[in-house]
Amino acid sequence: MRKKYQNVNEKSNLEKGAGVEYHHWKMGISGFLKYYRIFQKYIGHRILLLGAISLVTTLTEGVGIALFFAYLQSMAASGPQPALVTKLYSILSYVGLPTSPTTVIMIMIGSFILRGILVLLQNAYQFRLYVMLTQRMTGQVVDSFATMRYLDYLKRNTGHFTHIATKEVHSSLLAFYQVNALIPKGISILTYLVLSLQFQWRFTLLAIFFGLLISVIFKTVNRTTKKYSLELSSNEAVQTSLLIQFLHAFKYLYSTNNTKVMQDKLKGVSKRIAFIGSRIGMLAAVIPAASEPLIVFFIAACVFYHTQVLKAEISTLMVAIMFLYRVMRESTVLQGSWQTLNQYSSGVDRVQECLLELEKNREPSRTGDVGKIARGISLKNISFAYSDKNVLSEVNLEVPAKAMVGFVGESGSGKSTLVDIIAGVLKPTSGMISLDDKEYGQLNLRALHQKIGYVTQDSMLFDDTVANNVSLWKFEEDSAFSEGRIWKALKDAGCEEFVKNMSDGIRQKLGDRGMRLSGGQRQRIAIARELYRDPELLILDEATSALDSESEADIQRSIDAMKGKVTVIVIAHRLSTVKNCDKIFVLEKGKVVESGNFNTLIKSGPVFKRMCEIQSLA
Repeated sequence: MRKKYQNVNEKSNLEKGAGVEYHHWKMGISGFLKYYRIFQKYIGHRILLLGAISLVTTLTEGVGIALFFAYLQSMAASGPQPALVTKLYSILSYVGLPTSPTTVIMIMIGSFILRGILVLLQNAYQFRLYVMLTQRMTGQVVDSFATMRYLDYLKRNTGHFTHIATKEVHSSLLAFYQVNALIPKGISILTYLVLSLQFQWRFTLLAIFFGLLISVIFKTVNRTTKKYSLELSSNEAVQTSLLIQFLHAFKYLYSTNNTKVMQDKLKGVSKRIAFIGSRIGMLAAVIPAASEPLIVFFIAACVFYHTQVLKAEISTLMVAIMFLYRVMRESTVLQGSWQTLNQYSSGVDRVQECLLELEKNREPSRTGDVGKIARGISLKNISFAYSDKNVLSEVNLEVPAKAMVGFVGESGSGKSTLVDIIAGVLKPTSGMISLDDKEYGQLNLRALHQKIGYVTQDSMLFDDTVANNVSLWKFEEDSAFSEGRIWKALKDAGCEEFVKNMSDGIRQKLGDRGMRLSGGQRQRIAIARELYRDPELLILDEATSALDSESEADIQRSIDAMKGKVTVIVIAHRLSTVKNCDKIFVLEKGKVVESGNFNTLIKSGPVFKRMCEIQSLA
């Protein structure tokens, strides 16, 4: 007679529990498919080959176990063989092999040797996929960084991009390793279950129910792990950002005894990371710690019931137990892999979110021809705003080809922003900018950037040799071709003498951001790099501000020597730098208020004249 529910609440609670179990199962499958599809974009369906290898591996082991059981049972002469063993014996007879104990033992040994070879093959192929994914995912992240718009770069700090490219990509690879393990483990579990059903189907179904019950309990652990993983990722991103800022500002913090401020901030974040990590570690220990006792308890209960209550033979049950023990062992590993996947899946999500964001905002690829700069650059009614802050308003000006043009004005007047628009780094909010009557929106900006040399006030040098800093590693590709050009660029930038005095010459390492050089030397190396590139448009944004008067005079002579050969744009606070410019534009609050050459402006430009008087140039 069917059991009656004691009350309505009991029935609803049971239905609710079944619904929760189904929900968790559904979420597990959808979660797995989500990450499988993400990794499939990089390596195709190669993971499925792992599943095929795992199936053959598991069947091979299952055959070995079944034959071992058949051998023991034949030695004991204890009853009829199960259908699976009978089928194996019929296959041996069909291929002409005797079913003697010697043959069975040899096949059993051979099956386990073959299993070992297949496991080795499976692990080797798994590592190959890991390496392939590493190369392709890292390459996609780097490519996305290289093609993002400069304005999007300004919205984030360096720590964010560093964290994505290092920690989150690494977490994604660890997550892939778990996805890589889930398919073979899942196939192994199903195969062992099918084999177990051949021996004890009631016992097997009971084990399946018990396993599902345990998995529901472990779902709570997995959800908590996922939550902590997201929090850990956020805190690690903050830590990376703080560490980069600490190292960049180390000289200032050290010299002013302010290192403790950053130390305390870093220690605070590290303490939180350690706390979250300990929680994740404790959760990771729950599944292996709880699984083994539960498995042993279940098997012991079944053996007791089978032998003491039913008084049945234990022979077929023992083989089923061997298979089911492997099922439960593999299930434990699968649960651990799923939990670890939850731990690292936040890295996958963050990398994919970043890539999607950069893809939506990437600089569009155009094929418009740039050609030589023949007539110059024209700006008409150019305006620009950062969020709701206006930086430029209705700017109109011309930069003739091979002319030397200067931009001057107080800090915050919009000089650098204007030059970034001319260089195609920023896109104006409104207005039109064109090169030789071709609008920038139609040009291949990469081809345009190839023609531009850009020297900023904060010169960027790499932790490499003088030669590689000047040639951007072309010296490594063809030293014979590059060396002469490098020395010429160094001479034109006023670097030749101090580079020759270095112990290794142009092969001298400069240290992180060129820290082994003085500020003036770093700036001159940066200028030499642009001269090496032989640009058609040279932009100098306060390029001589870090130089002493003598070095500035040397650089100024080099700049003046380029007059009439290339288009030069000079941004300067020091007005003596723009004295020889063909035309000077004076900016004030984002607008061009005066323009003309030096002599004209000092006579008839009140704003420029006041600036000259302040610098004692009037």
